[in-house]
Order: sequence, then structure tokens, then C-alpha cells
Amino acid sequence: MKWGAAFTQQLQGVDHNNTPGGLVELGAGFNTATANLNTDVQLADGIRVNLITYLSSRHHRSSPVLS
Repeated sequence: MKWGAAFTQQLQGVDHNNTPGGLVELGAGFNTATANLNTDVQLADGIRVNLITYLSSRHHRSSPVLS
């Protein structure tokens, strides 16, 4: 049995414009953190299972709250 993991945290700077207005203000910031959990198991001769679990953090605001 083998275990493995991979992690990433990205920073991006986004800019846009629109003359009529109405666009949400954008700027620099961190994207949602992600990680992978890898499990590799040999069940028998010639039978191997590789399971990759994709993970992501929660509670990020993807759209503005309108009042």
C-alpha cells in the first residue's frame, strides 16, 4: 500500500472594465486551495487499485451578495 498527497495554493490578479457599469469589482486574491490524496494498493498479483481523491476548501464567496 502506498499513500501520497499533493497541495496547491494559487494567487491571481484579475482586471476588467465595462463602460455601462454593473460589473463586480475584481482584484488580486487567492483561489480556493486544493489538494489530492493518492492511495495505491496491490490487491493480488496483477490487480492494482489506484484511488485519487480530489479535495477543495469550502466557504468561498463565488458571487456578490446583492442588497
